[in-house]
Amino acid sequence: SEDFSLTLNVEDHVRLLLSRRGLCLSKIWERLDRVDDFIDSVMPYAFSRERGYKTARISNLGTGMRCYCVMHLPILNEEKNFNDLLNEISRYGVIIKNALNVNMPRVGGLFVLYNQRSLGLSETGIIDIVNHVANRLMREELRLRQEMDPLVLKDRIMRSYGLLKYAKMLDLIETCRLLSDMMLGESMKVFRTEEGFSLYELMLGIFPGNLQVYYKSPFDQNEMKEKRAEFVQRFMDSLYLIG
Repeated sequence: SEDFSLTLNVEDHVRLLLSRRGLCLSKIWERLDRVDDFIDSVMPYAFSRERGYKTARISNLGTGMRCYCVMHLPILNEEKNFNDLLNEISRYGVIIKNALNVNMPRVGGLFVLYNQRSLGLSETGIIDIVNHVANRLMREELRLRQEMDPLVLKDRIMRSYGLLKYAKMLDLIETCRLLSDMMLGESMKVFRTEEGFSLYELMLGIFPGNLQVYYKSPFDQNEMKEKRAEFVQRFMDSLYLIG
């Protein structure tokens, strides 16, 4: 499945966005490129041979493309040398940030990786760089998982499952960590999820603003924890244990 959007007259006159599950950036670009060419044939873009597309922000000059990849790295996130690794990959001209909230501690293990610049690089060149870094991070994450005791890892996942299923109050940071363990369990085939259900979307739903929109009511601090537990437990039946 994929999500496509086109926005007009916001920061730039035209913005195209296409997202799809999985590391398939080249396929996404092929689809966007066709749409982009069609728009350009009807309404030519402002373009400079020296500076590329004339965008509202100087940082977007060149191709004007930002290539994003959301990654789940729960074990790598806990490594002491993770910051050293992030500093090392920055030499490729990419940025990696907390995908949930840049002001939160690094919990949940979800990160967004994207190219820092687009000037002087082709679209395929940007994709190659982001793909290279994403694959390197994923290989390191999988290596660390394989080095862990399988029983210890499964015990961690099942403890998190029990807390999510039966807790009466859940704070935000704790719930992010617990749902991250559920995502880990899904990728390791401890669980499978109901078709159409997304643990990532559930994680987004636990934030205060989204909960208050869902319940159509404001909450104090303790009510928020209670409603967060209730909200998560409404969807726990979409998780099925394997074996």
